Amino acid sequence: MDDRCRRHPSGCSDDHLRADLSLPGGVRLAGVSLGGAFMSIEGMWCFVTGEVGNNEIAAGGVIILDTQRIYGGDSAIAHVGNYETANGQVVGKIESFLYNPAYADGEDVFGEAVGDKKLTQFDVALNADGFLVGTISRGPVSLPVILQKLRDLP
Repeated sequence: MDDRCRRHPSGCSDDHLRADLSLPGGVRLAGVSLGGAFMSIEGMWCFVTGEVGNNEIAAGGVIILDTQRIYGGDSAIAHVGNYETANGQVVGKIESFLYNPAYADGEDVFGEAVGDKKLTQFDVALNADGFLVGTISRGPVSLPVILQKLRDLP
């Protein structure tokens, strides 16, 4: 595991984030070949993302990708959704909602109040290092996101 993703809020430096956002072409997903090794995208992934008004990694959590479904969250917000793979990309939609009332007055990474359910779109691709890298977006706002696989599913 890359040390840059071991620290919370996941510790990827801004330079590391920019480097990983340069995606190689021709990547095939849903069974992905990395240097001859086969990698399924299904599994448990940690994610880190920026936030509106902040150029550094600001938030993170864990998601599970399982047969085109997404489950996950962090200490305040839960995520459920669906994804599909095509042409080397993983795209989908996630509904996020507050489950921890201690954070009811807070804002999410898009600068919006966390109290209401929110729909977020994402578009990521597997890079040569085995990270899913791309963007999450809500309306006109897009933020960088990096996911690192923690475990395969049993």
